[in-house]
Amino acid sequence: MSINSRIKTASCFSVQKKLFLFIIAILLANIFLLFLLGSTTFEQLYTQHKIQELKNGAAEIKSAYAQGVDSETYNTALRTVENKNIIVRVFHKSTDNKIKLDYFTRMGFNPMEREKPKGRFYKPFIKEALNEFYAQGLDIKLQNEKYVIYQGSKQYYHNSILLYTAMNDKTYLALDTPRRYIAETAEFAIKSCIIISLLTLTVGSVVLYFICRKMTSPITDIQKTAERIANLDFSARCTVHSNDEIGKLAQAINNMSDSLQKNISELENTNLILRNDLHKQEQQDMMRKRFIANVSHDFKTPLTLITSYAENIKELDGNQLELRDEYCGIISSEGYKMAHLVHMLLSLSRLESGMVQLSKMAFSINEIILETIRRHALPAEKKHLVIERDLPDEIIVHADFQRIEQAFINLFENAVKYTPAGGSIKVSTQRLDGQCIVRIYNTGSPISQDDLDKLFISFYRIDESRSFNLQSYGLGLAIVRSIMELHKQEYGAHNVPGGVEFWFKLDTAAIDETDDEDI
Repeated sequence: MSINSRIKTASCFSVQKKLFLFIIAILLANIFLLFLLGSTTFEQLYTQHKIQELKNGAAEIKSAYAQGVDSETYNTALRTVENKNIIVRVFHKSTDNKIKLDYFTRMGFNPMEREKPKGRFYKPFIKEALNEFYAQGLDIKLQNEKYVIYQGSKQYYHNSILLYTAMNDKTYLALDTPRRYIAETAEFAIKSCIIISLLTLTVGSVVLYFICRKMTSPITDIQKTAERIANLDFSARCTVHSNDEIGKLAQAINNMSDSLQKNISELENTNLILRNDLHKQEQQDMMRKRFIANVSHDFKTPLTLITSYAENIKELDGNQLELRDEYCGIISSEGYKMAHLVHMLLSLSRLESGMVQLSKMAFSINEIILETIRRHALPAEKKHLVIERDLPDEIIVHADFQRIEQAFINLFENAVKYTPAGGSIKVSTQRLDGQCIVRIYNTGSPISQDDLDKLFISFYRIDESRSFNLQSYGLGLAIVRSIMELHKQEYGAHNVPGGVEFWFKLDTAAIDETDDEDI
């Protein structure tokens, strides 16, 4: 038999069935023991009870006898004992050594009237019993013992329990009760107990079934709830019916479910964050590898040109000054490109490493916008670009002047670089809810949503071949992202009709705010 089948077989016997069968087994065992041992044990116990009853009756009669045989107390004591199905005999031996019967229950003898029975003895076996009392020396034995339980050899003694005690030195008391009465009483009691036990078993079985069902119902609910929790259904709850062990178990299951749900939710959130971080890391690693390849190419090209023109300069004679100046100009231009690339790499590295400390102050955002447009007028004119400005009023912001200038320059250069010839660029500002929104719009093709989500990631470039021609390294917008995150401000890009719009927000400041703040 397999483990699963054994478990399945064992599970067929529920706690309810086990508890019910256990109690029924106890009741059946009680009935069996009562039937098996009752006929002997109960009779013995009842015999001991009757012997004690005989002793108590003898003590009561002796106490009353001391008050005189003519007293009402003595007569009452005799009747009381006789009503317990006990035969009473009072006798003595006269001076002529003859046995005299002073009182015998079955003769209707009234000691108050001192009536004498007809004949010396009512029945022959009474005479034999009294003669045997003296013949066996029981009178002498009673001189040392308070009571004597006598078991004679004749059938009479086997059918009765006979007790002797001394009333005084000459008078003795004999009490006996029939054994058949004891046996019949014991048998009746046993039969009554068995009938009552069977009735109790029948009625009790029904009652026990419902009691066991009620007691085990919460356990069944707990089992079902635990199975649902095992299947990650944490909406399942145990109903707490009481404050006993089962109720505390139900509450513990509920607490465990809450803890599991909380911990699993935290694990899922952590796993999602780790998965996203891993995905971003993979993307950054991939872009970094592409960037290294691109930068290597960009470094290799100017270095090759510089090396080639430097070799050519060495071969020129003194009369080729114009050609020498041209070669030197090319070398200088390529050196500037390399220096610019290195500067951007260092700037991004410092921003992302957290080494940059912001120095916030109050300044006009228009100052940065107008100065940047003036500096880039020549590149814009070369592409016949139209520069529009929408600066309704002077907006004072509170930020790091140098870093915001760097961010705006990068966004404006990006717009000049990617706006097609003959296109337009529009710079605008807006005051909204205590903040200044700076927007830079340029005409051109829309950017896919996937690329929009990655624009500000380091080393990311939309069109690799186009980026080579435009000297784009995918660092300008990454620097913008780092600067805005240092300021804890929002930024982004989205497609608009006819082009693309980049934007960022800054906190506004009062005009008289002039104190610098380093953070």
